[in-house]
Amino acid sequence: MASIWQKIIDFFRRFKGKTPYMDSKRFKIWINWHKSIHVGGAVDRLYTPFNKYNNNAALIPGKEFIPGLLGLKKIISDAAKAGAKVRAYGSKWSLNNIAYTKSFLINSKQLGFYQIGIDEDSQVTDAYRSKKESLTFFQCGVGVKALNVALTNKGQALKTSGASDGQTMVGAISTGTHGSAHAVGAMTEYVKGIHLVLEGKHVFLQRESDQAVTDEFSSWLDNAVPILDDDMFNAALVSFGCFGLIHGLLIETEPIYNLELFINNYDFSEVKRAFTSLHMEGLNLPHGNELPFHFEVALNPYRIGDGEKGAFVRVYYKSAIGEVHDHALGLGDTSEHDIHTAVAETFDESTHDKLSELENDLAGTEKKNELLKVIGDAVQIALELSFKKTTTLEPKPPSAYFTSDSSTNPTSSVPISATSLELGCPLSQIEKMVDLIVQTTHEHPFAAPLALRYVKKSSATIGFTGLEDITVTLEMPGPYGHILFPKTGEGHKALFEALAASDIHHSYHWGQQLPENPQWVRQAYGDRIDQWKAKREELLGPSGIEMFSTPFTDSFLVDSVDPPMV
Repeated sequence: MASIWQKIIDFFRRFKGKTPYMDSKRFKIWINWHKSIHVGGAVDRLYTPFNKYNNNAALIPGKEFIPGLLGLKKIISDAAKAGAKVRAYGSKWSLNNIAYTKSFLINSKQLGFYQIGIDEDSQVTDAYRSKKESLTFFQCGVGVKALNVALTNKGQALKTSGASDGQTMVGAISTGTHGSAHAVGAMTEYVKGIHLVLEGKHVFLQRESDQAVTDEFSSWLDNAVPILDDDMFNAALVSFGCFGLIHGLLIETEPIYNLELFINNYDFSEVKRAFTSLHMEGLNLPHGNELPFHFEVALNPYRIGDGEKGAFVRVYYKSAIGEVHDHALGLGDTSEHDIHTAVAETFDESTHDKLSELENDLAGTEKKNELLKVIGDAVQIALELSFKKTTTLEPKPPSAYFTSDSSTNPTSSVPISATSLELGCPLSQIEKMVDLIVQTTHEHPFAAPLALRYVKKSSATIGFTGLEDITVTLEMPGPYGHILFPKTGEGHKALFEALAASDIHHSYHWGQQLPENPQWVRQAYGDRIDQWKAKREELLGPSGIEMFSTPFTDSFLVDSVDPPMV
């Protein structure tokens, strides 16, 4: 019956002529992929734009993105008339309400145009002409996984990415997603251009100091207004939807390369020197004391004693590749690399029931010790699933490693409600940070491991990995729901409060759990948040700021407001 109804709708759409095809639904309920508690809610109007016209008119070859771009313009025009707020989402992987509004919400997943390499010399500046095949433009709906496959087929690769590939590229980049390529930085660091759709115009931002394409490229983008401004670009780079709708990004990739994986299990004391200094002595790594391309440590905060093997190290060595191997397009055995899936499989309903029984049957020190043991045992199992020890160095392209089973169908949902918080901390303060987290989790235990990754300082004005030359990120993914594992929220709150009372310079990942006190933003970024706001006002004006903000973003962008809302 639904297909017949759709045929009727499509029949009448033809009479709208060459106008952008969009699906529009009223009064929907939106939740994120992880079914995170307190995330999402009712939506007045949910739009899904497509790269096609209502009358099925032919698309311009090589510019198939035009209908989708026109659709975004139409949505903004309608929002301006209605006084509505506008937000867009991709794979719904954000773990807070950064991608949600109850007004006009846009599903970008059908906007999947990409172009790898630029053929027209006139569109490329002299500085980039010799590497124009490494310039890639893509729309906001393009997923990390899809782009990885397309790049591999062209003999190209991303310089770095996050631990998995279920996100959209735009969603990952605009919240500051990163890996642990300490010499590269976060995914933001290879962005060369940002195409923004605003009220009444659309613009293409580049750094004046690093211009990759000419004004002819902006003309190709349906006559976008070119803007060359380093400060504006850096501000918009991590802006999570607050600088307008990102229609597309221009990035620089590199010729495809291999990564060689090594994983081993240690005691906490055996890895402490390495994770606090990036000195590899004592780890007995395959390349000796050489700092690998990617260095990552995962800790079980409940197993830090000698003999408890509560530390795991994963490294990748980068090497040249002679040709694209057959396995480059496959997933391979990826389950050990997806910590979120491993945690979800380990902290299931039976583990929740066991913890609930302890809460009800025991008291005082005995209860806490048993809780620490049960949670610690489960975290250890999850880490052993996610960090399976290796015996050989097998070279594979990065797309074969930074993936997961869940990314094959990123619109499916996780087994239980889940969340994560992720901190940024200067390398110089990482020992104090780890000590504080371990102490807090022992006082307020909750189900989560602790993963440490090392990221070169971000160029984004408020990139959360921009605290020092090397920012260490500390991620704690775990279950959290109204019914299963409700205590996770108490653990998060205790950690937020302990950090606020400390002298540790810290930040938070914009797409994960955030504390309720807005003061953390100014403490993390100082004058940079004022610079970011000034550039936002310059680009958008008061009406644009109103359109591309929500009560949730206001809760941490306005210096004094009530706690976060949706």
